[in-house]
Amino acid sequence: MKNLAANPSKRVEKYTELFQKYYSEAHRMLERGDYSQAAEKLRGAATALIKLHAALRGVFTAAWSHGKLYNYVTHNVEHRQAFSDMLKAAEVMHRYFYERDLDPATFKYHWEDAVRHIEKVKDIVLLH
Repeated sequence: MKNLAANPSKRVEKYTELFQKYYSEAHRMLERGDYSQAAEKLRGAATALIKLHAALRGVFTAAWSHGKLYNYVTHNVEHRQAFSDMLKAAEVMHRYFYERDLDPATFKYHWEDAVRHIEKVKDIVLLH
């Protein structure tokens, strides 16, 4: 509750750290062969990037449901397609965490797709 009144720009450091943590953990877990945990950490990294974007613009959202993430992208992001593509790719990773329904080759394809979209959005967020 104490964060409800916090200035969103103060969250920049928090979301930057979360992004870096989740992104590096995702890659470490992938190297160890823990695909489900790697997938969920990758999804967390994508979510942290959107929250970082919001914090950099002074936008506060108390609860970040899936719908609110998409709504934020639709109404607040100049590079909407890149963010939307990242969200869609991250959702495949999130689903895999729960269902573990992809064979290794299919997982690798979707992992690489999600990483590519995250890298693109990371450049947009951190360079603007």
